[in-house]
Amino acid sequence: MNDVNLMHSENQPLWIRVPARGEARRRLFCFPYAGGSPSAFMKFAPALDSHTELLLLQLPGHGERLGEPTAVEVMPLLSEIGRDTRRFDDLPAVFFGHSLGAILAFETARRCRSPWLKGLIVSGCIAPSFWPTARGRRLATLGDVQIIEALREYQGFPEELLADDSLLDMFLPVFRADFSLVASYEYQSEIPLPHPVLVFAGANDPHVDQKLLAHWQQESERKIVVEILQGNHFFFSQHVDAITARASGFFQAGHVANEEQGKEFFI
Repeated sequence: MNDVNLMHSENQPLWIRVPARGEARRRLFCFPYAGGSPSAFMKFAPALDSHTELLLLQLPGHGERLGEPTAVEVMPLLSEIGRDTRRFDDLPAVFFGHSLGAILAFETARRCRSPWLKGLIVSGCIAPSFWPTARGRRLATLGDVQIIEALREYQGFPEELLADDSLLDMFLPVFRADFSLVASYEYQSEIPLPHPVLVFAGANDPHVDQKLLAHWQQESERKIVVEILQGNHFFFSQHVDAITARASGFFQAGHVANEEQGKEFFI
């Protein structure tokens, strides 16, 4: 496999591009969870076919943009993401978002109602009409010690980070800002998306009420598919091949794996 070469364009500061190994014919956009950075999705790159380019959302104050002011209000941020994402309308695309990223991907899809968007994959997130939960709103009010304990409960952040005071001084403001993004979200009903929607959730995720996953149906004209994968809230990192295979399926005209059943099943 060719070495992955990250390209960060000054004209497209929100997106880090991981070039396709061959000629780019399609794109997978990844939207991160609260506190997440583009590196969380780098393992998707080798799992994609040689003609799929990977684009990784890098929010202000995250990753290479760590020194920039963080965003704390989600609606202005969504407007910026929507404007910037529409630059990439020359190739078909699929959006994938996990947790907070699922909401960012969904709202960006609303702003990109165009044939170049082939589908939306949301992961680890209840339907937006029920989001954020009371717990999600409460996270934005926690003190430092409580935030650290909450992050431990999610089982997706390394203990080396959570036990290192110097690193926490750097990253706690990022987590707090992202929790503010969660709390600031206000769902507005709109015309359902014309795109198919695939919903992933972890079988052992205590933070996602599986009964509320089916309500994603009100957001799409197409019949949604719900897949329950083994794992906790950060299950997606254990199922990269399955997720990228489903993403590839969206690029086949009119196709979503198991759309005819539209049912829940386990992997």
